[in-house]
Amino acid sequence: MSVHSILLLALAMIPGAASAQSEVTGSVGWALQGCRNFLAGADFQAFKQGYCGGVVSSLMTLGHDLSPGRRYCVGDGVTVEQATRVVIVYLERRPILLQEPFQALAREAFREAWPCR
Repeated sequence: MSVHSILLLALAMIPGAASAQSEVTGSVGWALQGCRNFLAGADFQAFKQGYCGGVVSSLMTLGHDLSPGRRYCVGDGVTVEQATRVVIVYLERRPILLQEPFQALAREAFREAWPCR
């Protein structure tokens, strides 16, 4: 894991950060721009970037341990950045789901992209 990824994961764990926007914290609408900024290496919205990077990084390691209907198998060589791109593309194709929980839809993106065989 890169230093950048570790830093973003640590930022995601900081309690008490609040959003000035009207989106629900943790929703797709709230997190999506943070994911885009994470990939762009932007130096703003650090909390949202950390949230996105932390969720994606964590979900990458869980897929094999989920129940059969929820399981996914991310390949060993997949980076956090590549997995984040998969999540962004999946979410951008579903703009109606902006108020849904980011983590749940990121898991769906992983199931679609990396089904277990």
